[in-house]
Amino acid sequence: MPTIFISYRRRGESAGYAGRLAAELRAHFGPDQLFRDIEKIEPGRDFVEVITSAVASCNALIAVIGEDWLTATDTAGRRRLDDPQDFLHLEVTTALNRNIRVIPVLVGEATMPRADDLPDALKPLARRQAHELSDTRWDFDMQQLIATLEKAGIRRRRSLEAPPPLLTRGWFKWALGIGGALAVAAAAWFLRPIILGSFEASPPEIPTGSAAMLRWRTADADEVELDGMGVGPADSAEVHPARTTIYHLTARGQDRQADRKLTVRVAAAPPDAAPRIISFEADTSRVSPGTVVRLHWHTANAEAVTLGGRPVAAASSERVTPTTTTSYQLIATGAAGRADTATVRVEVLAVGPPRIDELQASPAAVTPGQSARLCYALVNVSRARLDPGVGPLTSLGRDCLPVTPAQTTAYTLTARGAGGQDVARTITVEVTAIPPPGITYFFPTPEAVAPGNQAALCYGVTAADSAHIAPDVGAVKPVDKECVPVTPSSTTTYTLTAFGSGGATRTERATVDVVQVSAAAPVTTVRRPPTSHSTGSLTIPQTWTADLDEGVVGGGADADIWFEAVTPTERYVTPGRGAVIAKVGSQSVGRDGCVAARLSATKISIADLPVGTYVCVRTNGRRYAQFKVVARVGPSPGVLQIGYTTWEGAVAIPSK
Repeated sequence: MPTIFISYRRRGESAGYAGRLAAELRAHFGPDQLFRDIEKIEPGRDFVEVITSAVASCNALIAVIGEDWLTATDTAGRRRLDDPQDFLHLEVTTALNRNIRVIPVLVGEATMPRADDLPDALKPLARRQAHELSDTRWDFDMQQLIATLEKAGIRRRRSLEAPPPLLTRGWFKWALGIGGALAVAAAAWFLRPIILGSFEASPPEIPTGSAAMLRWRTADADEVELDGMGVGPADSAEVHPARTTIYHLTARGQDRQADRKLTVRVAAAPPDAAPRIISFEADTSRVSPGTVVRLHWHTANAEAVTLGGRPVAAASSERVTPTTTTSYQLIATGAAGRADTATVRVEVLAVGPPRIDELQASPAAVTPGQSARLCYALVNVSRARLDPGVGPLTSLGRDCLPVTPAQTTAYTLTARGAGGQDVARTITVEVTAIPPPGITYFFPTPEAVAPGNQAALCYGVTAADSAHIAPDVGAVKPVDKECVPVTPSSTTTYTLTAFGSGGATRTERATVDVVQVSAAAPVTTVRRPPTSHSTGSLTIPQTWTADLDEGVVGGGADADIWFEAVTPTERYVTPGRGAVIAKVGSQSVGRDGCVAARLSATKISIADLPVGTYVCVRTNGRRYAQFKVVARVGPSPGVLQIGYTTWEGAVAIPSK
């Protein structure tokens, strides 16, 4: 079973480091002692079962921690590390619960997470000593990690066996059997050797603490590896071996392989050699308060090394977080008390107190399952978090992130400055219930037609995802104002259904009468100039007017009706200048009914116009109209919702 388990965020920025780390460990310990999910899980196997079994049987788990390890989120904006089913969470907690050695390996610019930033099951990870892998000191850092694993009882692999012979006797018989120059040329191509032109170290022997440069050149190779790590066909690499080390260069191509070994000898320092600080440096020399700075050092011939008076390793690195300008002193002490000293100064720039300049939600109210964006702007902040559900923030300037609250939620943004000062702001995202679908009006115009003639079904719906009229019509637009044509062959009742979210529905019915035309009493026909009719719905605010000729709210001097308010409780529908009106009941009377109605300039009390009442109007444009009270929204100030039709053309007036 594998003895080293590599845990990493498969879609995070640490995945590349994990691949490079795996190549180095594979070259040193052998592939059978390493578990990395993309290489070890066969198709069809249970992912969770395989990972749990592999973690439980390993000697050490390496947790590769990149900058987004702590803050990576799923598609819903939730932190992945808080999910017990998250694979990384599962891997690390399994190892911690079984008391398996867990080695946090920090890559990129990652820092060790604090216990209060981790879910409860992962809090013990914060007490594990971390190991850093830096790009600039990769070889040295890898050697230190390998030494740690060897101390944990993981053995180095045996030498590789010689590769199997490339060509068999049967292959040669086949090649000779094809005859001719083609077979000879093909054999020459397949048998051409991989050329390992050079592989050398400069210098081949170094004193303790020094570096050597490895250089190589190859030809006709598809891939080249140095100790299991991919490199170029002609390249170089600086190495810092702590002891005499054998480096392996392998070139492969066309099922052939060439290998070469190179030894870099590390000479032991003479007993009286003076201690030396080969290098001591900081990543940056000027920072703002609270910024993490990495110190690196490398010494030779030292019996003891201290940093700021504390014992440290002879060659290592350490993260510091200065709050004021600080000088760090490294002392390497050797035989006979001789010492070498070096100092690094990190200047901390003065900054103001932490500020949260902005915290906004867009939109501020959502329906269940809908997302909002929380946007913030931070100044002079070294650390920040957003709760609940988000956790630590990686961007400490201006940014936005999505949230999907299940219920009305107050989000608190807490920011800390370099001096330990905290500021906080809270914003609430309201989760509102999805309104049910509504039908504001549904009526035919005209209400009666002769066989073969057309009518229009006018309707308005609200909060609907879709709408449907049956029979014969089908799906219609779920809008607040629309008419569709129908040509019924007989009297037909139509049903309008509005469909909302979650399966909610609302229905209304309207009937078109189909009547036979028979001989009628003689009539006098009055012809008026042809005009286009208007039909639809209007929402008239209290104290506003409406023009039924044009179908608009307002209309000025041409207005036909006025939603008058004498007091908050005494309100009327009042005819406009030149218009007359009449209440005709709860059934539509059509154009001819309005012509015959007793119209007057008398206003009608809103209290006498319940929902469903029809009112006839002769407009000041000398046309006849009819409206239905669809809704009275109030109390004062309120609105009056009506569905109306204004007719055009000749009006038939019975003869006397």
